[in-house]
Amino acid sequence: MAKTRATPKNIKDIEEKLRAERDDLLRQVAELEGGDAATSDLDEAGEPETVTTERERDLSLLDNARGLLDLVETALAKIDAGTYGVCASCGKSIEAARLKALPHATLCIACKRKEERH
Repeated sequence: MAKTRATPKNIKDIEEKLRAERDDLLRQVAELEGGDAATSDLDEAGEPETVTTERERDLSLLDNARGLLDLVETALAKIDAGTYGVCASCGKSIEAARLKALPHATLCIACKRKEERH
């Protein structure tokens, strides 16, 4: 399989995609953090098990959104620094198709496979 490098046009498209994803994640985080008031309303009227389950779900979603937001912010910082698309493990270029599919990827496919095996 031929490896293609990210071009300036590709990087611009990816940057736009990352910025849109960041905006979406920021909205999700704000909504989930604002859910505390809704949960306290349920505390009085709902079943304790339901409230606990809902709160655990919200905390898990919040944790996932924050983690993705960190990855997106890191990718945007790498674009600004001119280091975007470089594998954090081996230093080689990350395949353009991988970056298109997963814009916040930090590892090339080979290094990601090695990581998953361990």
